[in-house]
Amino acid sequence: MPPKKRISENDIIEAGLNVISKHGIDGFNAREIANELECSTQPIFSNFTNMDDLRESVYQSAKDYFNTEKQKRIVDKTPLFAMIMEYVNFADKQKNLFGFLFMNNKYDAPNLYDFLDSSNTEVIGMIRDLTDLDAEHVIEFSEMMIFYIYGMARTLAMRKTTLTEDELKHYVLKGFLGLSRQIREKQGLKGDKEYQLKVRKALDMK
Repeated sequence: MPPKKRISENDIIEAGLNVISKHGIDGFNAREIANELECSTQPIFSNFTNMDDLRESVYQSAKDYFNTEKQKRIVDKTPLFAMIMEYVNFADKQKNLFGFLFMNNKYDAPNLYDFLDSSNTEVIGMIRDLTDLDAEHVIEFSEMMIFYIYGMARTLAMRKTTLTEDELKHYVLKGFLGLSRQIREKQGLKGDKEYQLKVRKALDMK
């Protein structure tokens, strides 16, 4: 008789992550996770107090996964656009996980507002260098970008179809240039070709 397969806590968390990725949070239950593991529900409740306990662990795993993917983009890229692109790409390609992470008020998500918030002096400095906006206008612009990118990401997460990387970049670029043009004009700056080329280069667009 073959030895009984030992199912670890990490195996269960990974299975929970897979279940949410496939079926969304509504499909997150012990039976679905057991089916993913090809076992009974007994190992789940041997390793976790209850499903809420497991859900917390799966949430942390999803959060770590997102942050790892974000860090991959940051290497040799502009951190500002690396974060934005991973955010919209995650919404587009990992729709159910995005909903679990960013459209769920129960958890402390690694959200876009924390990244573009005015207290993040490093990112605000990047935006100021890129847009040439002064201290007052750069804060106004960053807040407008939060609404634009979050709205874009929610729309992508609710669509059945997905976009290519170039298509995602196109919409990010369009929003960034469109919103920054309004704020730059308020400050008396012109939306010249040199500025547009600088933004394209930062976004890694040809």
